[in-house]
This record gives sequence, C-alpha cells and structure tokens, in this order.
Amino acid sequence: MDELKGSLEEKSVPEILLDAYIKGYTGILRLKKDGTVKNIFFQMGMPVYATSNDKNDRLGAYLTRIGKITRDDLTDALEISAETGKKLGEVLVEQGKLEPDELVDAVVSQIEEIIYSTFEWRGGTYEFIPEEMLDDDIIPLQISAANLIMEGIRKRFPMDELRRLVGGPNTVVALTKDPKYRFRELTLKKTEAQIISSIDGKRTVEEISQKFPGKEDIVYRTIGALLLMRTLVVVKKDEIPAEPEAAVTQPAATPSKEEKVATAATPQDPQKAKKLFELAKEFFKTGKEKEALELFQKSVELDPTRGEYFTGLGIALAADFPGHEPELEKALEMFDRAIQLEPEEARNYYYRGVVLKNLGRIEEARDSFLKALEINPDHKGAKVQLSKL
Repeated sequence: MDELKGSLEEKSVPEILLDAYIKGYTGILRLKKDGTVKNIFFQMGMPVYATSNDKNDRLGAYLTRIGKITRDDLTDALEISAETGKKLGEVLVEQGKLEPDELVDAVVSQIEEIIYSTFEWRGGTYEFIPEEMLDDDIIPLQISAANLIMEGIRKRFPMDELRRLVGGPNTVVALTKDPKYRFRELTLKKTEAQIISSIDGKRTVEEISQKFPGKEDIVYRTIGALLLMRTLVVVKKDEIPAEPEAAVTQPAATPSKEEKVATAATPQDPQKAKKLFELAKEFFKTGKEKEALELFQKSVELDPTRGEYFTGLGIALAADFPGHEPELEKALEMFDRAIQLEPEEARNYYYRGVVLKNLGRIEEARDSFLKALEINPDHKGAKVQLSKL
C-alpha cells in the first residue's frame, strides 16, 4: 500500500484510481488540498462511495444546484433534519419534494461529482488507508471503475495536460498488449469508438484527426484519456512497422480443399460478436443452455481475439443439460485458449482446474487452482476446490 501515498503534483487522481482498481485495493483514498478533504471508498478495487468536507459537495447544495429543490425547500428540510435526527434525503422524500428513485439517482450523481471534481486537482496529497467500509447505510456507485475514470477525464481533466500527454501531431499510438488495461467493461461514445478503430500502430495522431474534421479536441481527449488509462501506448519510431514491399505477381494457384474452407470462414465482426456474447450469457443464466452454446460458438467465430468469449464457450461445453453431454476435452481447449488471450484472468485457471478435476487429472487441477490464487488470492472458488482435492 506504500506506493499509494504522495503528492498530486507527481501523480494525477485518475492514475491513482487506476492503480487502486488494478491492484484490487479495499479501503479509503484520502485526498487533501488547501483544507479540503475528499475520501473515495474502495471495495476490491471498485470505487463505491465518496465523501467531502466541502460544503458545496453536500447533498442539499447539489440538489439546489441541479434544480431539484429550492433554497427554501433546503432550509425547511435542514431544520426538520436537525430537530428529528433524520437524514436530509429522508426528510425531502417525506415532504414530497423528491421521489425515492430521484433521491437515489441524486445521491449517486453527487458521489460521482465529488470524485470527478478531484480530477482537476493539481497539488495536494493522497494517501490510501486500508480499511473496510464503516457504514452499510449508503447508496453505492454502480458504475465500473474504468467508466468512472473515463467519464471523469471527459468532464474535468485539463485538456492541456491531455495534449501534453499525447505529445504532438506526429505521435503514433497502439492498443496495449497488457490484458490488465484492455477494459472490457469500458463504454465509449460513438466518435470515441470510431477514433479507437482508426488506431493501427502506424497512423499518427494528425492522420487520425484528419479522419474526423472539426473534432480534433475529441481526438486528443480520447487518445490522451486512454494513454492515461494505459489502454493505449506510444509507439516508438523504430517500432512502427514498415510498409510491405509490393509483391511480385505470380500466376494464381488452384486452392486446395483446406484453403477453400479457410477462405469461406466466417468474417470477423467484433460488434456483433459482443451482442451475441451478452445474449448468450442471458440465455445461459435463464436455463436456455442449448441456445447459449450456439451463441457462444458464434461469438468466438466472429471475434476470436476475446478471451472471455472462449471462457463462456468453455463453460457451456462443460455443462450438463438436456440433449447435451459435457464435452470436457473441448472445454479444456477453450479455457487454454482463454488463458493465452487473458493470462492474468484468475477465472480461466479456475474453470480449467474444475474441468481437469472432473477428468481425473488431479495434480494438473491443483496447479490451475494455485495459479488462480496466485493471481487473485481472494478467489473463493479456487480455495474451496483446493480444500476438496
């Protein structure tokens, strides 16, 4: 935990949040600047709550600022709250000033705004305090850490710092090969997704910007944000692949039977693959295993670069449901493939271990469960399975 303590001049808040998320910390990130103290609470790396001693961050001030209540409403509710000991939100709901769901939405937005406001901080200190959440009577955030960080960068992170991070129009970037920073849950806006699809490790930022006339700031903000989140990396000049030399034209050979089959393979379609994968998960949860299996297979065909698709297919292949006998050897192949694509995902080693155990390969199963625990020491499933070997 020692590395999460220092000056905000040396490390920005989104970088600190990213470190806490990647390392799965539980506790409180305390940020201080000029007498203002803001606490961000984490559970297993996920930011779930925030508090602030800034009066402008209080719920009443926030509700007034966004027009949900008037200043008179706030004054009356605060008086009743002081007299009865009830929370401000509870009083406002009882008075009919807010519906219960409006209160929940407002509290969540208030918490997010407390966190986003720290993205602008330059100077001050940060410290991570290992500590469990103290109060169960809270409304936790339901946004992923990656999306929270991305939205905070969109809203509050200084544009000049993002431009400085990008480094100029001749910078070339590429998607990282590190699976820790390939955030599957990250939701990009339409233009952002189009910008990312234009990144190939060869085009410069200027060349990418030319594909989006009038949107240079969005290009720099998107690329800068994902550099900050380590989803993108800067490609050094000597690492940029050279354009291939023109090939000498040769008479076309008659394709073999195998080549014809390969040529006729399903074309890749990552967007469709993702939709089918999400639908497959829903089918599997609701007992439609046969349909789920077919959709998992299709998602793998449409995008064979995503480890989680192979994980889903492996789970479905190993399942025992009407009209289907568990295909353990095939499932094992899928989990091995998932591990190749996502070597830092504990779940893949866990599922691999379960299949190996069912195949009677106990020592190999033990190794897989131990590997899962090496990656995630708190993996309950792996602990249980090891205790049964």
